[in-house]
Amino acid sequence: MERANPQQQERMRAALERYNRLPPAARERLFRQYQLLKDLPVRQQALISRQFQAFNQLPEDRRWPVGQELIRLHRMPPEERAARLESEDFATRCSPAERQILSDLALNLPPEYPLAGK
Repeated sequence: MERANPQQQERMRAALERYNRLPPAARERLFRQYQLLKDLPVRQQALISRQFQAFNQLPEDRRWPVGQELIRLHRMPPEERAARLESEDFATRCSPAERQILSDLALNLPPEYPLAGK
């Protein structure tokens, strides 16, 4: 942390404070998420990070339905997931940006990755 510039240090301190205020179960879930992602190839980590950022930028009224769809996709066996991602229903319920987020996350998150609400 000492090597970071003052702005980065402040962001790290704020993030650590937010983490420490979380309930123990939430801290445990975040730690498991980190453990599962840290061993993935760097490109896959970057894709997942970008798509979670994109998910967080979705309008408030779309985050819940898109998040629920991600949980459903994540629970599906690979062949069912592929069929769902190609389905007409999926195409009509989600915007192209949402479909990209869901596809990238559903296909790249480790199967044991703990999603909130899962």
